[in-house]
This record gives sequence, structure tokens and C-alpha cells, in this order.
Amino acid sequence: MRKLWAAFFLALSVLTLSLGWQPARAEGSFSYTGSFDFDAFLMEFTEEYPDRSDKDENSPAALYLANTFFELGYSKGDFSEATGAEDFLESFTFTYYGSTYKSSNVVAVKRASGTSRGAVIIGAHYDNVYSFELLNPYTNLRHKILSKGAYDNGSGVTVMMSIAHDLKEAELPFDVVFAAFGAEELGLYGSRHYVNTMSERDKQNTLLMINLDCVAAGDYLYLFSKDWHATHDGWLRERARELSIPLRALPLDKNFMYDFMGDGFYSHYGYMSDSYYFLKENINTAFFMTMNWESVKKAGVVESDLHNDIMHTHNDDYRTLKELYPQTYLLYMHYVSELISYSLKKEDFADAMIHSRQSTLNPAFIMDGKNLKIMSFSAWLALAVICYFYYGKLRKRAAVAIKEHLSQTKPGEVFDELGSKMPKGFSVFGSEFENDRHDEEKDK
Repeated sequence: MRKLWAAFFLALSVLTLSLGWQPARAEGSFSYTGSFDFDAFLMEFTEEYPDRSDKDENSPAALYLANTFFELGYSKGDFSEATGAEDFLESFTFTYYGSTYKSSNVVAVKRASGTSRGAVIIGAHYDNVYSFELLNPYTNLRHKILSKGAYDNGSGVTVMMSIAHDLKEAELPFDVVFAAFGAEELGLYGSRHYVNTMSERDKQNTLLMINLDCVAAGDYLYLFSKDWHATHDGWLRERARELSIPLRALPLDKNFMYDFMGDGFYSHYGYMSDSYYFLKENINTAFFMTMNWESVKKAGVVESDLHNDIMHTHNDDYRTLKELYPQTYLLYMHYVSELISYSLKKEDFADAMIHSRQSTLNPAFIMDGKNLKIMSFSAWLALAVICYFYYGKLRKRAAVAIKEHLSQTKPGEVFDELGSKMPKGFSVFGSEFENDRHDEEKDK
């Protein structure tokens, strides 16, 4: 009988595995449910294409990503069917230090199932800061630094591709746009071109722009959306808690700077990425990054208090990343990929994003110079009006108090009361009055 039960449970186990059953997510623990090989993709992309900084509209790295989207069966940026990898390239020109160059964004689209309720844009820049020279202050010699960009931003591209693999068969009530931006390191040129070519209708219909930049190293995983609380930010954090994913908010007490892009408002250092121009257009954004914005040991952009910095250094390669963060370099990417895929598949995602868009303040309006002057003048005017009415109220109260006091006291008692409180020999009305009063008392 025992052998029969053992055979039954063995058969049941084989059948369950063959049907692709996955155990329920344990309370308080995280598990990645996808099948994408993050490690293999990150290694291949950054080792095969270490220099992605070339100013070329037909960049080999861009073509590699375009071919991946083509093999997954995604549509072109205009929603039409692609016939080859080149169809996903959207070229643009930009001026850098007086010279004109060309680059490309790689844009792929997944259509909504049925009538679309809007679009979600998932972006990550694929270019990197590959080679530059540093001056040794001791030897006065220059040496070249090679930075393959595994962390910045091979990791973001890897997460974007993992989501593309996970969503290719999903039925969603909105469009999903995947955008690999070029020329981010030179000045956010790829994302700026993308936003500038969006119609007003496209901007209004964008439910959320998700930016993936540097998600494989550092002490903490951050999600930041705007300088103040946004509804969609809180909604995403709730989903993270459901998945047992630790998310930190951007500390607002330091690391602020005046906008070096010249657009006239203050911003956190962390916003200087591809979500910047979407944020300017009042498009809700969700920026995922692994960093340490709370460091008390280092200044500036810091990944960790424990390890050497990686971004824009020779340490930013696949092998060094694994050596410094063997426990977390994959975990961080799993966190972000799982959270985004899980959130997009939630039935209330579109409703939550629409509500957030309707209830979110527009930073461009608030920080506009003219509007700031109007708001400042209005605040001072309101303060002056409040002070005027408060002063009038105080005068009225004082008059009422004096009137009540006088009505309860006889006129002679007022002066007697005042006199009793004065120092000896002091006369309010002069010595002549005091002498006359003294003579009157004698006559009596």
C-alpha cells in the first residue's frame, strides 16, 4: 500500500512540473517568477558591445537591441509591423560642443488587447561613457579609463529586455512602448528627441513613463517619482510591499542642485536621467535606481559606503560588478523586473495611473518664473490683508475692554485708583492742583 501511495505522489509531482506549476509566493519572501537569463544577457551585451558611446545612428549595440525586439515579434514605433531590425531605429541629430552628430533611439511597441486606455513607456539608455583620460597629479601623466557600462546602463537595458520577454504574450488594456535611448550620457539627447516628437495627444495618453538607469549596484534600491508625493508612487510602493521588495524614497534634505539644463527649476541630482523631459511635460514618471543617496561618508553621487565607486570608472564592467555585489547585482534587477511586470498586469493599474495623472501638480507651472512672482506677490498681499484685519480686531477688543472698565467704575474712583498706584510725591495734574485740593479739604 505504501508503494502505491509513493507511486501516486511521484506521478502527481511529475504532472505538476510538466504543467509549469509554480508554488504560491510565501508571505514575507521574494521570488522572481520569470524565466529571463539576466546574467547571460548583461554579460553578452556589455562584453560584445563595450563601446556604445559612438555617435552613430547605426550603432551595433542599437542594432543588437533592435534585432532582439524583432525576434520577440514587437511592432515598430508607429504600430506597424516590422520587416527587419532597422525598422526599430529612430535616428536623430544633436549638437555637441559645436559639432553635429547622429544617434538612434530603439523603439518597439506592444499593442493593447482591445481598445487602448493609454500607453506605458519603459525606457533605458543603452549608451555609455566608454573611454576618457584622467590626469595623474603625481606623475603628470594621462591614462585612459575604459568603462564598459555594465551598471550604467547595461543593467537598465537588461531589465527592460526582461520585461519585454515577460509581457510579449500578456493581454493588457494599454499599449506598452519600449524605448532604448541613445546619447543620454552626452546630455539626454535621445529622450529629449523622443519627447519633442510626441504629440499633445500622446502626452495626455501616457499613463506612466518608467525609467531604468543603474539597477545592479549600490546599497539600496530607490523609486522616485517627483519631489512631492504622487498617487502612482504610493500605488507602486504598495505593490512592492506585496512582493516583499524593499524600496526607499529619495531623501529630500540634500543632493539638490539648480537645474543645469537651464530650464529654470530646482531638481535632485537623481533626476538627471531620461525621465527628465517627461517630467517637464507633466508626464508621471517612476525612476528606479540602486544607489546610496543617504551616504554620510562620501560626497556627491555615491553607490556604496563599503565599496569603490563604479559609475563612469574602470570598475563599471560585468566581472567587477559581480565581484563587488555578488549577492545583489542580480537580485536588484530581479526586484525591478518583477515589480514592473506584476504591476502592469494588475487590473487596477490603468485606473490608478489615470487618477494619479489627474491629481498630480504640474511642476512646470509652479516653477515658472512668472508664476513664481505672481504667487510670491499673492502671498505677501494675503499676509498684509491678514495683518490689517488682525490689527483692526485688536483695536476693537481694546476699545471694548476700556469701555467696559469705565462703565463699571465711577469717574472719581478712576483717578483715586491711578493715584494709589503712583509713587509718593508724584502728581499727574501738577502741584497747583494738589494745593487747591488740600485747601478745600481744610475748609470742610
